[in-house]
Amino acid sequence: IGQLKPEKVEVHFILASCENMISGDGMRPGDIITASNGTTIEVLNTDAEGRLTLADALVFAENLGDVDYIVDLATLTGSLPCRNELLTRAHADPRLSFSLA
Repeated sequence: IGQLKPEKVEVHFILASCENMISGDGMRPGDIITASNGTTIEVLNTDAEGRLTLADALVFAENLGDVDYIVDLATLTGSLPCRNELLTRAHADPRLSFSLA
């Protein structure tokens, strides 16, 4: 995109990253946390930090204003860690599905 420089195209790059550290303050199965949009999330697996960070990044991107597309290039591993309506809704949103062809 930077090399093509298409006219009337505004691009934002959002890097949502987190660190997986062991401590007494870490998440535990059964914890309830609140995402940045107020959605509550039940932690079912402590391997959830990447997905929770992605959820907040999607909220941030939606709040930028008139957004036509959001492209998620996440490399998440592990099992489904939490019940999260935000991620379910985001992946089901037809605005987020398009062909690059």
